[in-house]
Amino acid sequence: MKILIFEYVTGGGLAQEDLPDALITEALLMLKALLRDLAELDGIEPVLLLDVRLLGSIGVLDGRVSRVPVGRADAVYAVLEQAIADCDAVWPIAPEMNDSLFDLTRRLEQYGKPVLSSPSAVVELTANKLKTCRHLAACGIAAVPTESLADVVFEKTAKWVLKPIDGAGCTQTFLVDEANDSVRLLQDSTAPECYIMQPFIEGAAKSLSCLFRQGQGWLLSVNDQVVEIRHRQFKLLACKVNVSADSRRYQKLIDQVAVALPALWGYVGIDFIETAEGAVILEINPRLTTSYVGLYQALGINVAGLVLSLLTHSPVIESTLNRTIDVAITAGTKNASL
Repeated sequence: MKILIFEYVTGGGLAQEDLPDALITEALLMLKALLRDLAELDGIEPVLLLDVRLLGSIGVLDGRVSRVPVGRADAVYAVLEQAIADCDAVWPIAPEMNDSLFDLTRRLEQYGKPVLSSPSAVVELTANKLKTCRHLAACGIAAVPTESLADVVFEKTAKWVLKPIDGAGCTQTFLVDEANDSVRLLQDSTAPECYIMQPFIEGAAKSLSCLFRQGQGWLLSVNDQVVEIRHRQFKLLACKVNVSADSRRYQKLIDQVAVALPALWGYVGIDFIETAEGAVILEINPRLTTSYVGLYQALGINVAGLVLSLLTHSPVIESTLNRTIDVAITAGTKNASL
């Protein structure tokens, strides 16, 4: 079975632009982990679209992965269409920003090959953090109160989190208050509806690594997110994968999400704040997340194999390890480590 992997940032989606450090580090981490898992599966031939500037970036996997180079002069979607014709399935990875993941998924659905991620309809919803939080709240799930920047009425003592409505990770995410002039400028800009405001909630930043299929969900791991705030800007420094053995209450949350968003499929990450009152969801990522990188070492399971099994049946999750794995992230393509 030939599987085409198209990670948007590293696969030529930005071939005509400078590669952004803020995204390339995490993208390469996820890409290498996925390729490693796929290369270990019998009967699987990974085929990878890869920006020519990164041709030497996947290291020891080079001999086990077929590469399709994408250069500055290439039309990436033409290359993608040609490559997918010779493959049996495609695994897309892309950030939500600027509808990148939604547009990519919708395009791939037109080729008639299995797409190994959530369908475009649910991607469109979850890419919009305002709609996601409101939908979850309407379904009785604890989600952070979220407003469009255009509609926010400030409280003098409140702290807020400002972020793009379709942002990825901590990109352009800031801690602000009423006195912050940049927020006022954004509110007065031509597109304040492109940003959201959420109250700053005290608690631990965490995530869930999950699998979903046909209105059901399965917990893989609970993860800590190591986040710093420097000059008012949030930055993800690391993930601690598989930090909690208390799976029952988190599985209940996943069950609720599966009912609220029954179209979710494959690997999904859920970001939340652990408060004294319980988990409050920040966002749902219907794609690989940075925590995926540590799952094989933490649990001893091949998650790519589990995702492929979802094509025909519910996953059989049999962990052989139970360790906490640190996944460190720093700026620059050469400074990501496991």
